Amino acid sequence: MHVESYLKSADESLDFAFNLGKAPYRCHLFDFVSSEHLATLEKRPLNEGGNNLRLMEDGVAVFIENDYLIRPFRHGFDVSTAGYYRITSVIEAY
Repeated sequence: MHVESYLKSADESLDFAFNLGKAPYRCHLFDFVSSEHLATLEKRPLNEGGNNLRLMEDGVAVFIENDYLIRPFRHGFDVSTAGYYRITSVIEAY
């Protein structure tokens, strides 16, 4: 009985760790121009984490290197399953 419980637990752990089902396809478009998060940061002073970007008509100009502006979860995207993901972006120098 104990061995069966251990085997069942191991199977459930392996199923959780390795997603062997059909690869989930999801397309998510980040609309940075209409982002409420970026609009809030644009209006803040520099010492409060803002004033380091400008929302433009066709994009967003970022003036300093940082990682908190475009974190996916702030724009409605979260990775719920471990795996390989293809991310495509369109970026231009200003």
